[in-house]
Amino acid sequence: MTGKESKGTLKSVEKALQILEAFSINNPELSAAELEEKLSLPKVSIYRFLRVLQKRGFIMQNSQTREYRLGIKVFELWSQLWVLMRLSIIIKYHKSVVYPNGWPVSPAITNNVSSTIAI
Repeated sequence: MTGKESKGTLKSVEKALQILEAFSINNPELSAAELEEKLSLPKVSIYRFLRVLQKRGFIMQNSQTREYRLGIKVFELWSQLWVLMRLSIIIKYHKSVVYPNGWPVSPAITNNVSSTIAI
């Protein structure tokens, strides 16, 4: 990929992210015209990006109002992030002690029982 193609690709990614970021709790559904006005992008570009985002599951279209909203793929990514954040919190909370057998053991377990159980 040449530098020129790379810049074009990055601009496309930037525009696609701007479309996703246009949606909010206050604006859960937006029409293409509202996106065009809000983002100052040409309508033809808005429709191209919406088509790709919709195909990939990041955007859904309300069949009654014809307005767009965030799709299930956004929720899937959020739920993955939530799980990773929760695991990070759990790992930080239960600072593991490594015993000679090489298994990490939670100090909470070792402090409350007379024998050690590796998890």
